[in-house]
Amino acid sequence: MRKLAYDVRERVYDATMWCRDTYLHVAAVRAAIDSILAHIGLCLIDGWLGHPLGLRMAYIFPIWLAAKRGGRIPGFVMVVVTTLTLMRFDMNSSTNTIEAVRNNTILRLGVLCGLMLFIEHLESDLRRYANMAKRDALTCSLNRLGLDEYAKRAIDRALASGGMLSIAMIDCDKFKELNDQFGHEYGDHILKTLARLLRRYSQGGVVARNGGDEFVIVLPGRTPNDARAILEKVYWKFREATVLGDRCASFSYGISRVGADGTSLRELMVAADKNMYLHKASRQGNAIVEGADKKLMA
Repeated sequence: MRKLAYDVRERVYDATMWCRDTYLHVAAVRAAIDSILAHIGLCLIDGWLGHPLGLRMAYIFPIWLAAKRGGRIPGFVMVVVTTLTLMRFDMNSSTNTIEAVRNNTILRLGVLCGLMLFIEHLESDLRRYANMAKRDALTCSLNRLGLDEYAKRAIDRALASGGMLSIAMIDCDKFKELNDQFGHEYGDHILKTLARLLRRYSQGGVVARNGGDEFVIVLPGRTPNDARAILEKVYWKFREATVLGDRCASFSYGISRVGADGTSLRELMVAADKNMYLHKASRQGNAIVEGADKKLMA
């Protein structure tokens, strides 16, 4: 019996954790649950007050909640639920005829559908503009605003769970010299190529452009050695991809680890920046390679 009780508790716990994770990470489920609860709450208040007509406008709130968080499908579901609920209220009223209830229901369904589509379209545009505000237009990486928002959450999770997280600072060596010599088009090619390679090889990390020719990678669950292996791979790929004539671009990097080097993005970036300048000195100015390696030209 004791083993059975233990198994039951474990199953209940697993089911509870699954429900919690589903609610937190699946937007459609969270939208459906929150909007249904809001709708039930409104129905209880409505019944308690005797179904006043002035409260009918409040039923737009669950529809807005469903459309905002889950999109059109949860929004349509709430439109149907709200329409049926209000139709039931109309049917219980002695002043309404069957024909009047039918006409009100059809009209209400059309109006709520149109309102829900307007809300969903507006929220979609707002999300898109919010994402654009957090992205660098040239490289499609996060900008500093997006970096600050993401890094804070990632660092807090790592500190709370005791997990690993590394921050890497990347700086293009002598970028201004390359940009001035070969033109802005080549300079843009360098930045876009570096951002693309960092995203490709960062293995779940998030890449941000910190400004100018400087990038930051947040690597949740990665040790500094993992980060170093990733950046060394990107380093050679980057040089190959930026060969122009007898020259190519390169970069230097520095790495810091959450906990050991700081507990905030600023502290980690300062530590990584110091490490980067040590690394830059060790590269001996590989930013512009005179007589590009035969290996690169092969």
